[in-house]
Amino acid sequence: MFSVGLVLLLFPLIFSGGKKPELPPAIPTEQTPLPYATLEEIAENVFYLHFTVQEDMGNTFLRFQEYYESPRFRGVVGFTLEEFIKWYIPNSEDGRETGQFTYPSKWNAYNIPSSTLEPFYEGQFDPLSEKEQWFLDLFATRRGQ
Repeated sequence: MFSVGLVLLLFPLIFSGGKKPELPPAIPTEQTPLPYATLEEIAENVFYLHFTVQEDMGNTFLRFQEYYESPRFRGVVGFTLEEFIKWYIPNSEDGRETGQFTYPSKWNAYNIPSSTLEPFYEGQFDPLSEKEQWFLDLFATRRGQ
């Protein structure tokens, strides 16, 4: 059974070996809130984020996931949300049926390798949404290690 917000972020190559940097706690506290999800390292360099609102998860992961494996946007640097929406509605079954942008509520889970994040960290997707920036900030201390 899926829980809303099953997300695995894999750090297999970039972040192996050495001392692990500290991450925010799995349960948000008043001092270190995670506004969209809770975070847990479930195996070495494999992270689980649990989002309580599916649309927050979808909006957070949209460009990361689609840059990683979209039939149209895979490897396309700098595509915008507006470009994706314009493509998605006529090219997805849900979009054709409803005429609506359903992506943020469609998927129950996402998984991406850490290498997917590099062009986002490098500023090649500018501007970032608030949720994208939040997500990148969660793992910034692990970048390049």
